[in-house]
Amino acid sequence: MTTRLGGNVPNTLNVLHQVIAKEDRLVLVSTFAGRDTSQRLTDKLEEMGVEVAGVWRDDCRHNPQSWILKSEQTGSRTIVNYNGYNKLSEPQKLMSAEWKNLHPKN
Repeated sequence: MTTRLGGNVPNTLNVLHQVIAKEDRLVLVSTFAGRDTSQRLTDKLEEMGVEVAGVWRDDCRHNPQSWILKSEQTGSRTIVNYNGYNKLSEPQKLMSAEWKNLHPKN
């Protein structure tokens, strides 16, 4: 089995970090599982020069994940997604909303 960083946002950030000017910043604001659980993901992003911020969900054991299963017989592929996050609590929603208001997109 091969494991790698993926998904729309990390893949886009990977491409952008290769083409942006040195003075430009890349920031990912997201919901993550607990810091220990998310360390591999956040370390990879920070190695690319991406600043990481957001809501850390200590009540979640895994970040959303996808697996691509490929049949050896037919070559067909099946994508399986898992997102075990519970709904955000009101304080978490408020914290997320405050971040959006304090750091608007240009």
